Amino acid sequence: LYKGKLYHQGDNWEDGCDYNCTCDDEQSGHYSCNALCPIYDHLPKLCEVVIPNGQCCGHVECRPDEGGFITAPPNTCFYKGQYYGQDDTWKDDCKYKCECLQANLGFYRCKELCYKWQLPSQCTLTEPAPGKCCKTPSCPPWITIQYPSGYKEE
Repeated sequence: LYKGKLYHQGDNWEDGCDYNCTCDDEQSGHYSCNALCPIYDHLPKLCEVVIPNGQCCGHVECRPDEGGFITAPPNTCFYKGQYYGQDDTWKDDCKYKCECLQANLGFYRCKELCYKWQLPSQCTLTEPAPGKCCKTPSCPPWITIQYPSGYKEE
């Protein structure tokens, strides 16, 4: 059930221009939603996201500075004092998982590291395993929850 509408296992839907959602398990009511559009965090100040009329998602446009160039090492993303190359991934403590999306422009995206579970009331979240960051679901044997596709314990 999502915003008053019933969906079946495997159904996909969009919530306006914000989310793309999937019904993961119709028995427990578990669904997952991801951002519909790329999120460009920490753009250089000479760049902005431009959203064409009638579209949900935008693209990045940059203009040169007065000197005609952006003063950053070529083809890197800069995050908290570190440089990362194209398609590099990294974790920021136990909060975010980040990826260098367009190194030629210095763009990277960070998402929350831990999955936000929507569990039946009989289930609980247990503390993270040693060396891990995220809590894991624990349910009685008669309740089966479906993990999102591609899920791995972080």
